[in-house]
Amino acid sequence: MKAKTNKNGYRIEWKKGTNWNDKSFGWYLECRGCGEMTRVGSEDLESVLCSRCVSASLKEFDEDVKS
Repeated sequence: MKAKTNKNGYRIEWKKGTNWNDKSFGWYLECRGCGEMTRVGSEDLESVLCSRCVSASLKEFDEDVKS
């Protein structure tokens, strides 16, 4: 199945999960930060940040607050 893009140009796919705890099918949307395909609850989302990008942005925010 060819991946399609949403209205903002991010790839979205209906595929089977690959993690040990996620073997069912679901929607995967391209992370707007790094491009990693991230499982989402709906195909109607405009964008998503994966957990790594969220952690990195929180770390940067924490460093800015401390300085």
